[in-house]
Amino acid sequence: MLVDLSIADILQGLQIPGASFSSEQFTFSIPVEGSTWPTYELDSEPFSGSYSVVSQDQATSFRLALGLWDELIAPDFSEIIESADTFGEVRVAFTEIDTGAAGYAYSGTPQAPGTAVGDIWIDSDTSGEEFIPGNQNFDTFIHEIGHTLGLKHPFEEQLLAPEYDSLNYTVMSYTSPGFFVSFAADGQSVQAVAVPISVNGPMVLDIAAVQEIYGAETDTRTGDDIYVFVETVPVVNSIYDAGGNDTIDVSNFTLPNIIDLRPGAYSSIGFFEEDAQRDYWKGQFPGFASYIDGVFDAAAPVFEFADNLGIAFTTIIENAFGGMAADSILGNDAANELRGNAGNDTLEGGMGDDTLMGGDDEDTAVFSGNRSDYLVAQEGGALRLTDQRSGDNDGSDLAEDIEIFRFADGDVLAAELLTGNQAPVALPATANATEDGPVVTGQLEASDPDGDTLTFSPVLTGAFAPGVAGLEIFSDGSYSFDPSDPAYQSLAEGEMQELLGGYFVSDGELTDSSELTITITGVNDAPVIDPAVLEFATTANTSAEFSVAASDVDGDTLAYMAADPDHGTVTGGTDGQFTYTPDQGYLGIDTVTVTVTDGHGGSAMQSYVVTVNPPSATDWRLFASDGFMGEIGGSGQVFGTAGLQDIAVLDVAGSIAFDPSFNKGGDIVRLAGNAGDWQVAQSGSAAIFSDGDTFVQIPVGTAGIAVLFDDGVRTLLFDQGAASMKIGAQSFANEAVQITAPTDETPLPTGADPQASARLFLGQGQSASVGGNLDVFGTSGAEQVTVTKGDITLDGSFNKGGDTLVLGEQAPDFLASRSGSSVLLDSDLSDVLIPVGTAGMTLSFPAEDDRTLLFNTILGNPTIGSQEIDTTPTALAAFG
Repeated sequence: MLVDLSIADILQGLQIPGASFSSEQFTFSIPVEGSTWPTYELDSEPFSGSYSVVSQDQATSFRLALGLWDELIAPDFSEIIESADTFGEVRVAFTEIDTGAAGYAYSGTPQAPGTAVGDIWIDSDTSGEEFIPGNQNFDTFIHEIGHTLGLKHPFEEQLLAPEYDSLNYTVMSYTSPGFFVSFAADGQSVQAVAVPISVNGPMVLDIAAVQEIYGAETDTRTGDDIYVFVETVPVVNSIYDAGGNDTIDVSNFTLPNIIDLRPGAYSSIGFFEEDAQRDYWKGQFPGFASYIDGVFDAAAPVFEFADNLGIAFTTIIENAFGGMAADSILGNDAANELRGNAGNDTLEGGMGDDTLMGGDDEDTAVFSGNRSDYLVAQEGGALRLTDQRSGDNDGSDLAEDIEIFRFADGDVLAAELLTGNQAPVALPATANATEDGPVVTGQLEASDPDGDTLTFSPVLTGAFAPGVAGLEIFSDGSYSFDPSDPAYQSLAEGEMQELLGGYFVSDGELTDSSELTITITGVNDAPVIDPAVLEFATTANTSAEFSVAASDVDGDTLAYMAADPDHGTVTGGTDGQFTYTPDQGYLGIDTVTVTVTDGHGGSAMQSYVVTVNPPSATDWRLFASDGFMGEIGGSGQVFGTAGLQDIAVLDVAGSIAFDPSFNKGGDIVRLAGNAGDWQVAQSGSAAIFSDGDTFVQIPVGTAGIAVLFDDGVRTLLFDQGAASMKIGAQSFANEAVQITAPTDETPLPTGADPQASARLFLGQGQSASVGGNLDVFGTSGAEQVTVTKGDITLDGSFNKGGDTLVLGEQAPDFLASRSGSSVLLDSDLSDVLIPVGTAGMTLSFPAEDDRTLLFNTILGNPTIGSQEIDTTPTALAAFG
């Protein structure tokens, strides 16, 4: 199994962040009786009642464990003989550990020698035990030295990939790869032993980590080394070898082996499956089969000797010799010598010029290409297979005592490699195409020395993966290529792209391959406008920005242009950003057409629908009673009743909306000016009238409503027969049209009541123009009321200050008198009752004659400007 981790993954999972030795810290010493520990507190490790130094044998084992790490890294540890004030950076001793751990070590960032960093403490309960390779105590030495060098547990943040949290891969793990179960006769019974697996030193991930941190030792095992092992010894090993021509030799093994020579790979040496182990021990002790099964069940997981030998990422092992069972051996990129020896072996050299020696029994050599990719020649009693493919390939391999040759397209017996059927020969082909042009067809060519019928198929792997878009290769060798495939739409005009398609030709047994090269030339593609947003809205007399999103698969720079619509203008265009401005007073639907060009003759056009709505009518609300006659101007809503209302819309900029009671018949709406001064458009179930700055929304019903202009009346209604709205005899729809209908001489509705009144509610800070009998209600904000005529009463909110009353007659035209807490202004056209407070209110007369109305606490009366107002009606002074 090949370790699939990057060095970054390994360091993240194993290195204590920032922890490592400095160049001055690669020393160690063995404490003896009388050694001092100057950096430790009195109640710490060396002052525990369980403190003791290691024995001479234990010290020897510690030196061995440290040496296993030392041979991996560029810095070299040196031993210092301890004295009262001299000792090494790495030290080892026993102390009491009550956490259940076998030991612990201090690690840290590079620093000057002499601190606790590097010190290793072993549980004093094991002080009388052996520390020898192959047992758990020796593993503890190796593990704790790893900590001093800056390695952490793989299960601590940041986590190592969980599938590698095992002693197979790192000595820093707590997870054993399993238990080794063995049995021995004990008189008339059988004694079972299940021991966890030990390590013989740092494993592949440990080696990678410390060599990345400290650099790799270049002098370790640089000769021609041979690595041999003892069958069924329950340990896991790793190999770091800095050079030479090296060999893994398991020729004495009777169990099968799976050997992988690739750097970073794991092999299974003496692979012994659990079922085979059970059968072996049952054969040794046939009367204890149930007992043996029970022991194995309890010992799970059972160590099967899988992945028990790792090769460091920085190591090349050139050769591998198998044993007496069926072995599988995989080489690396070097020139390997692979020997299967006895058994039905499988050998794969990989890249490089390899020697594959099968040995006894029926052996198989594996090659990555098809049979036709290799030139076969006989060399003595062996066969040489030379890979004819370009780039990374299998090289030139010498195969001896190989019975089966396994290619990507099938197995071939050795006897057939030089005789019998000959492979077909495929010829390269070329074709030309134009983007979006007609489908290109053709015929691939191949020959067969034996005259066999040939079958063609596409190559969709390797350099030809995933195939050529739009290309189909048929079994008879014909092909078709569609140059309109989306894969080629981004080609610029005149740009050429070479497409390489591979194909196989087979005679039913052997194959050959070749290439079809297609050169496609790009043409200009028109831009495409995103149709996601095709309409927008604005308010009358108000500009609106809109965006046009377009793309060009060729990457051309796009230009945006818009034609002026029928009822407005469009400006802008940079990067598709436009501004639409409706004609003054226009209401209804307009259409903007945008053209996008790519500078190479390609263009796209899109129309956008604009809805021009009347301004909002939310400044005030007017509630009219039966028979009310009055005037209103500004922006607001008018609410009527089932009786007659006669409402004149003042020639004031704004937007007025009448409620649905006005479509029942019997009402009058008066509009200033002649009918021809107005446009009308349908908006849902209402008609919108506009003279440019005044907008009037009137609901339309079949009963009709009288709309009175200066030049006569026209009835507004919905004509069911014509299925359209009409003003007089003129039909109209959702596009605004000028009113051209003549007066229809319809008699005006009757029922007006001169005493009827209305209530006007102003929004905060809003304004309105009014005439008639009205009660006006304001807010705490600053409102403005313009009075044209009639009896007007302002509520108490108008004495709080900040409000304005606009009057259409000169100040001397009014008689002013105090009436309780209010002031009455009386003229020929209007009577206005105004509440008075100390805060003051502005009275605005024509010719910029503004005066303040307030209650003068010194005089004890209201004043208008400097004029005192009492209960006697008095004409206002000419100049305030």
